[in-house]
Amino acid sequence: MVSYVDLGATLVGIIKTGNSAIVIDTGISSDHAKKIAKAAGCVVKTVLLTHLHADHAGGASFFAEQGADVYISKYEASFLYHHELNTALLYGGATPQIYRRPFFLSKSVNVQAFEPDVSLNIDGVEIRPISTAGHSIGHTSFLAGKTLFAGDALTSPNVMAKHKLIYNYCPRRALAALERIKDTDFTDVVICHKGEADKKTAVEYAELQKAHILSVYDDISEAVREKPADIEGITRFVCEKRGLLLSQDSYILALSNIKGYLADMEEKGELAARFVDGKIISERSMQ
Repeated sequence: MVSYVDLGATLVGIIKTGNSAIVIDTGISSDHAKKIAKAAGCVVKTVLLTHLHADHAGGASFFAEQGADVYISKYEASFLYHHELNTALLYGGATPQIYRRPFFLSKSVNVQAFEPDVSLNIDGVEIRPISTAGHSIGHTSFLAGKTLFAGDALTSPNVMAKHKLIYNYCPRRALAALERIKDTDFTDVVICHKGEADKKTAVEYAELQKAHILSVYDDISEAVREKPADIEGITRFVCEKRGLLLSQDSYILALSNIKGYLADMEEKGELAARFVDGKIISERSMQ
């Protein structure tokens, strides 16, 4: 039996396998994990993580301590075992105090790595891990029967409207992940942020998310149209244009997010980066 638990900000999956259960994502804390365990109503033997971010993997240590096997894509296993790698990726160095909070930093967990796009057989249940990298380095969606657990590869329109700038480590790969979701054979999808939808609605959501990502590229082009700008200036421009009121946490995510867009645009030859007056600036490419 396939179901999900509403943790407030997120949905997580539960797949019953007789007298035990498989959990897909764990919420941000042991409190979330305990709520999931109660909803499962049986022993949680296996945890599958869509990706490394703390709001999905923060409760994994609770289940590991209870004896569950925790799995994540081979591309992200090191991030769970060495928990500060995630914050180092966001910050670009050793973890400062402002990042040492559950929102960014989960506990280290001994994990087992799976190969994306190679089916798993867990207690007689076949689950297909589908590579949907982009939101994170090794983001994975899981297909169980005809239900797709999309993690953060797919976002509901109301969440996009609320947050205004959806995080992606690599927007170019996130666009490819949306196409992969559209091409996957499923009847319903569980979207972590947040809701359940049928295939037709999921395809509509994917198109809206694609438009969102493309609009951020356009905002960045506008930010450097008249003169070059550094990453902080571009981030402020994009956030102000989108009406995003920045907090400490949203600013940290926005900086990392915009860097992913800049990398894509440089690779495509649309922007060029230069070191000028002690800082790196981005400008329109002369190609």
